[in-house]
Amino acid sequence: MSKLEVKGLVSGYEDIEILHSINLTIEEDINAMAITGPNGAGKSTLLKSIMGITDIYSGEINYKGNEITNKSPEEKTSLGIALMPQKSNVFPSLTVNKNLEASCTDENKLNELIKDVYETFPILREYENHRASNLSGGETQMLALGSAMMTDPKIMFLDEPCSGIQPSISSEIKQKVFSLENVIIVWIVAEDYKEIFENTDKCAVLSGGEKIFEGYSKKCIDQGIVEKALFGE
Repeated sequence: MSKLEVKGLVSGYEDIEILHSINLTIEEDINAMAITGPNGAGKSTLLKSIMGITDIYSGEINYKGNEITNKSPEEKTSLGIALMPQKSNVFPSLTVNKNLEASCTDENKLNELIKDVYETFPILREYENHRASNLSGGETQMLALGSAMMTDPKIMFLDEPCSGIQPSISSEIKQKVFSLENVIIVWIVAEDYKEIFENTDKCAVLSGGEKIFEGYSKKCIDQGIVEKALFGE
């Protein structure tokens, strides 16, 4: 059974079409999925289209059997779909704690969700009363992830969350994210994909705004599909 299904999605920005008839299925019973492809393949546009941030020209998006194509980003978030964009959505002038509070979509769960974030990323608790502008790059990404967690998502889309972060912090973030329970992780990754694929059940590969593969991550690696898409090998 599918948790989220994209059918024939054509989308882009104003009159520029980026995605061409994309079909994608995120099953209910998976823990994590990777989306990869070369720069300009349409990976970020796909996530933004699902969230309602781009122009959708045709196609539909279904979540738990209900069409949500034209719902607003706020409505989709309230349904349990979260996006951590490639560009950080952290408020630098607010404290860590205030950032988390600002991201919460259910006041009744505020304390519980903040507790979960601090248990996942203990370093954030140490800086809870510090402005986000004082955090390191890795800590800022942890806060951005924590902010996404504050929406209590059932699907969490992450757009290259470890890009530009030192390897030790990157490894910690990956370990923490893939240990989260009761949420399906959908992780966009480019060149450094093998470690992500090892932690995902399935993957999709985009190229030139089209999906060229969707299936098991192991099969994708064994058949060299990602190498061909990224490097033309």
